[in-house]
Parts: sequence; C-alpha cells; structure tokens
Amino acid sequence: MEAFSSDSDPVLASTGRRYVRTGILLLLAGSVAGLLASFQYVNEEFLLEAIPFQSLRPLHVTLVLNWIIFAATGCVMIFLGRVGNDGAGTRLPTL
Repeated sequence: MEAFSSDSDPVLASTGRRYVRTGILLLLAGSVAGLLASFQYVNEEFLLEAIPFQSLRPLHVTLVLNWIIFAATGCVMIFLGRVGNDGAGTRLPTL
C-alpha cells in the first residue's frame, strides 16, 4: 500500500502550492522591509520622508508572520492532497 499518492486530490495539492508560493513572496517582501528598516535604524535620514521607521517595522513583522502562516497552511494542504482525506479539506479557501 502506497502511503503517498500523487493523485489523491490534485486540486488541494495545487492550492497548497499556491499558498507556499505566496508565502515565499511574503518572506521576500518581509526581508526587504526588514533590510530597509535596519538601514533606517542605523542611518536615521535614510528614506525618512518616504517611509518612516515607525511604518517599516510593523510592515516587516506583519509580512514575516504571514509568510509563516501561509507556508505552513500550504504544506498542510499539500500533505492532505497527497495522502487523501475524507472530503472536508476541499472546502479550504483558494487564492
């Protein structure tokens, strides 16, 4: 008996891959926001007029927390799509 079947629920697995891709994009955006915030913390005049540090820091934290949630949700969806489920997973939201 095969534990992982690649065709148990392809819709759920493809939705999971979209969640993981979105999570990776959020990670990259959070890294850029963190890098800009760190430059601004060291050099207080860097991009001060465009985006103040008080806006960059919460943006960085929000993006980084959301990438963890999206990537973890996507991994669970991929796992359920490969292992199979009782149909309850098909009601999960799609992007």
